Order: sequence, then structure tokens, then C-alpha cells
Amino acid sequence: MDWRSILDLHDIVTVDDVIARHRLLAKKHHPDLGGQVDVMQEINAAKVAAINELTGKAELSFGFGPMVRQPRKPRRHRRKR
Repeated sequence: MDWRSILDLHDIVTVDDVIARHRLLAKKHHPDLGGQVDVMQEINAAKVAAINELTGKAELSFGFGPMVRQPRKPRRHRRKR
């Protein structure tokens, strides 16, 4: 199924339109709010496909970026009295 029909966006759209529609549909169909998992997965996949097509990117993560561990700050040890 086409992302335009899943998200019900048939006119010229922007990435902001896709995100707004995804948010609206997520509030309605989220499994934690009584929706079905497979419908929510379809909506998420449609959002990714839409943003990929609109931005021309081959792949889109869900906004988390690369999982890079930040270096820890050195611990300050208390001086013994």
C-alpha cells in the first residue's frame, strides 16, 4: 500500500505535513491507547517511506541518530581524612 493512502495525504506535502499526520494517527491508533500493533507498524513504515521520498534519502532512522556512547567524566575521589 502507498504511503499517501495510509497517511491520507494526497496533495503536495512537506515533511512537516507527514510528521503532523503521523502524530495525529499515532494518537488514534497507538497500541497503548487501544489500537492495534499492525496498524501502528503500517503507519510508522508509511512515515519513514514518505520522509525518505520527500528528502531523497535512502534510509531514515527514527530520529535517534547513531548510538554513540559518550565518554564518562572521570570520577572525583574523596580525599581520606
